[in-house]
Amino acid sequence: MENNLTIWHELHDTAKAWNDLKPWQYFKCNDWIKIDFENEETIYCTIMGYDNKCIGLSIYLGDKGYEDLCSIITKPIDDTVTTYMMYDQTCLTFYMGDREEVPPKQKKLIKDLGFKYRGRGNWPYFLSYKKRFSPYHINDNQAFTIIRVMKKLMEITNLYINNKIDVKFDENEIIHAYQKKDNWSYEPLCLPTPVDKFCAIEIADKSILEQASLAPNNYRRLIIDLVYMKFSITENDFDRPINPLMFIVLDEETQMIMATHFLSPDDDEIGLVLSFLIEYILKEGKPDCLFIRNPAVWAAIVDVCKECDIELITTPLQMIDYIISDMCHSFIDR
Repeated sequence: MENNLTIWHELHDTAKAWNDLKPWQYFKCNDWIKIDFENEETIYCTIMGYDNKCIGLSIYLGDKGYEDLCSIITKPIDDTVTTYMMYDQTCLTFYMGDREEVPPKQKKLIKDLGFKYRGRGNWPYFLSYKKRFSPYHINDNQAFTIIRVMKKLMEITNLYINNKIDVKFDENEIIHAYQKKDNWSYEPLCLPTPVDKFCAIEIADKSILEQASLAPNNYRRLIIDLVYMKFSITENDFDRPINPLMFIVLDEETQMIMATHFLSPDDDEIGLVLSFLIEYILKEGKPDCLFIRNPAVWAAIVDVCKECDIELITTPLQMIDYIISDMCHSFIDR
């Protein structure tokens, strides 16, 4: 589908105005802004670039968006978990980057619109993140959303610079901009209670837990992980490329792979991890301990581990990283 050049021209004009104003010099990435357009879903924004390392903006929609925003501020145990959090969210983003980072469709739009950008970090580009999928070129509706939000954020920035909004970010306040008819209000708001999207799963069927708890100990130590592969697969059933999510289990002593499974976008990762562990215990016995790092894995199995007295250790998993790296290279080489 062809993009609307009028919308994209306005999007690039808005990005230029953003770069002229430089909102990232006034807001840190944890200085959140909540926007309520009248009769629309709440929007949460985080402005990036205060350290001049990654200039950009992320836009999250609704309660699910707020869950994703909360998840990315938790300190991960290693870079792989950071990557998982980034790909496991749904949001719209704007970045200032290098030419090679700009999606091919947007390079063509830049050329068709007559814009010219030069130098490192001076190319605006826009991505849609969606859980289980690769970051993707935004559509016209998403471009229009980014335009509206960026313009509103620039208004907020000017008010903030001129001391018209008395917000104390260091005291867990955020800015709340909300619309009533044609009037806008800008007020400090106590940070909404952070939401943990990786809550522990409580198993309803207690008989299964009881069977598992009575299984003998096999004294093995397992490594369990969920990892995004960071390459794209195109399938006809989906309108954008998939970023494969892999479930993997290793024997810690032998380093042998015991199980792998690529999840489709419709698969339930929590259910998959939980089912594996229950079936493993009932068939092979209770492992002595499990090494994990992924918060979704923790949410899936922490209740089982507690009931079955299995030690659960959260730690970086370098062996998994080596295996995933080899798999990715093999796939790309093909």
